[in-house]
Amino acid sequence: MATIVARQGLGLNEALREAARVSTELRRCAALPRGDAEYRYSQYVSLVHALLAALRRCEMTGATAEAIRAASADARQVHRLSPLCTRLQDWPRGYPGDFETVEYLCEGMNHAPADSFGHAIEAYALRCAAAQQHRNKVEEQAAVVARRLALTTGPVRVLSIGCGGSRDLLALRRHCPDPRATERLSVTLNDSDAGALALSERRLREMGAATRSLAMNVLAAMRMLVRDSQCFDLVLAGGLFDYLDDRTASFVIRTCRRSLLGDGGELFFTNIATGNPYRPWMDHVASWGLIHRSEDDILALAPEGEGSATSVRRDVSGLALLATVNVGWARGLRTA
Repeated sequence: MATIVARQGLGLNEALREAARVSTELRRCAALPRGDAEYRYSQYVSLVHALLAALRRCEMTGATAEAIRAASADARQVHRLSPLCTRLQDWPRGYPGDFETVEYLCEGMNHAPADSFGHAIEAYALRCAAAQQHRNKVEEQAAVVARRLALTTGPVRVLSIGCGGSRDLLALRRHCPDPRATERLSVTLNDSDAGALALSERRLREMGAATRSLAMNVLAAMRMLVRDSQCFDLVLAGGLFDYLDDRTASFVIRTCRRSLLGDGGELFFTNIATGNPYRPWMDHVASWGLIHRSEDDILALAPEGEGSATSVRRDVSGLALLATVNVGWARGLRTA
């Protein structure tokens, strides 16, 4: 990549200067008096796209993350005019992409002052495909649970790993013709954030579902469930794989299909997809670094065999991979 950029006459120093120039222009525009909201929005969009290109050029020339952060310091500061972007940068719950951030994105409400530059920033952050893929994943996960409920009139055992606020299960109200269907759910919730578990429990109680909560990291939860010979019809892991390295991701998949899923069970998980044009902004401006994967990467993590089948597709935004591992052979529970 560095060779390609060099041929275009754009070296490392030039790339960093371009990032700094765009960042300075963002600061200048943010300081202007409030004006027409549509114009301010268009102004921000043009500049953030220029910033995305500049940040990517910096990466292509081999600039370090520290150098890119320094060159785009003005842009980072300007984005703090948006309450959402401030949250992304600050990690108020101690980790990136916490459940309250996901709730913010799903609600889609702009909390910046109207007609301000911050309002334009937040409007774009909430409308762009990188935010929309979060909402799409929630609906996809809800549809998976609804289909499972439609397969039987009996109880459905669900394990939700990294459950957050269970926004996906909350969305079942839009996917189940029978509003009482959720009363057949028995959900084991896993999250390391007690606040996320509390919100999930409250929502599921209101839906009539039975719950059990495991306040621990995913590896500890997996091992406990295997030790207790727990078995599930469906395992959900929406967004979790964005933060798991390959070794941990493979362990989770292997444990689910060998030990935690009953005959005919299903693991449904998502992953942010490669080719995400917003990634440089997420990495260098929003401080929300994710592990991006391709379809082939997912298939390598979950190779078919041992009676299971894996399928991967993209959501309509093209930025979320939707993966399903189906277990189709009769067998007793086994340890991972």
